[in-house]
Amino acid sequence: DFYHLIKWGNGYLTLDADMNSLVLLEDLDVVSSTGTVNSEVLWQSPEHNVFVKGLSVVNDIAFIGVSALDASETGIDWAQQSEIVFFDLVNMEELDRAFVSADGLLNGVSVAHLDSRSSYMSIEIDSDLLIPLRLKGDVDKPFQTILGQVDVTPVLELLDRMSREIGKDIWTSEGQETNGYLDAPEWHENNDNIKPGVEGILLIFSNLESTYFAKFPWWENYFRPVLQPIFDEVFEPIFGKNNVESRYMRVQFAKMTPGADILRHKDKGHWADSAHRIHIPISVTPGVSFEASKPMTPVELEVGQVFEIDNREPHQVNNTGEEDRIHLIVDLWDEPIDTYSVLSPGQACDLQGPCETYLK
Repeated sequence: DFYHLIKWGNGYLTLDADMNSLVLLEDLDVVSSTGTVNSEVLWQSPEHNVFVKGLSVVNDIAFIGVSALDASETGIDWAQQSEIVFFDLVNMEELDRAFVSADGLLNGVSVAHLDSRSSYMSIEIDSDLLIPLRLKGDVDKPFQTILGQVDVTPVLELLDRMSREIGKDIWTSEGQETNGYLDAPEWHENNDNIKPGVEGILLIFSNLESTYFAKFPWWENYFRPVLQPIFDEVFEPIFGKNNVESRYMRVQFAKMTPGADILRHKDKGHWADSAHRIHIPISVTPGVSFEASKPMTPVELEVGQVFEIDNREPHQVNNTGEEDRIHLIVDLWDEPIDTYSVLSPGQACDLQGPCETYLK
């Protein structure tokens, strides 16, 4: 069985479901009178217990849907998690994979928000409008990729105003009594061990498995009116208008006080594998050293300069200066998130299940 037919170059791309492969067919307009069609297998899934369906091509990158299945005596049980394979049609190599939550067979892959013709032909768009692919294990891929520049003055003004209004240090638990609380001892212990001296403000957060998501009170009560225009400026060209806010897996501030360290580590878990980790420096001090990857190399830091990092690679940060370093950190998911729990002021949640209040 073959699924999809997308014009690409001088031929057509299709998916062979029997062989779980991406196939290039010669131009159907010039098929010989014999009626035969020459074909070439470009990619084949190394997994046998899968079903391949769903195809789009953007900037010579094929996005292929792969659904896992379990054939048993009772029939076929489609796994609730599928993957999108990113395949480079120019260099003929698989670049990366991203998990996609699905309740059944993944039937289609489309980028209609970029071009309505993507279901039947390859499309070309400004490469600057795409969040870079995160290449697993590719040591030649830069750890840091610059995405743009934004004005963070409104963020600094808001942080200052909140400190004056609340009358307490908003980076401490006492100052965050009107925000929510993540009741996850292992997460707090990990932070204490890996990030001594680092203080934070959680606005949106997920569990490690990326199955539950929560919005904290300060997101809506303080930060959303200031941060949403900044996020729209950077991310709307990527996800489309009005499609940005549903992609937030995590939104948080991290403040490194003088002498604070983020020890060398790699982020792990489904959230790290499937999210784009975005940094926006709010304040930068000359004493901060941010190093990453193998071998450890400096990361460029500039106030308001938005960049993506591959946080699955080793990285570390040290603040030997005399001032605070503040970064806004955003984890974006390629797929919209359907449901967030919304915490009340002072409410605790462990994110091992849905919290009491919902936002659809």
